[in-house]
Amino acid sequence: HVVAEGNRIASRSLWDGTVTQNGRSADFTSLDFFRIDDDGRIAERWESVDWVRLYQSFGMLPDTIHDL
Repeated sequence: HVVAEGNRIASRSLWDGTVTQNGRSADFTSLDFFRIDDDGRIAERWESVDWVRLYQSFGMLPDTIHDL
């Protein structure tokens, strides 16, 4: 999903697959926000990742932990 207006862009990515090392399902979301400068280049970038679900996919956190 991508939305753009003026010199701002917002993108939402849904990641879905299987971690080959452990066979676990990987299912998490990331958000990216960009500000484009007058030359058409990315001047700023912000990112937000659902780290809890990502770490659970790799077996680094137990499935009993939930992010509010």
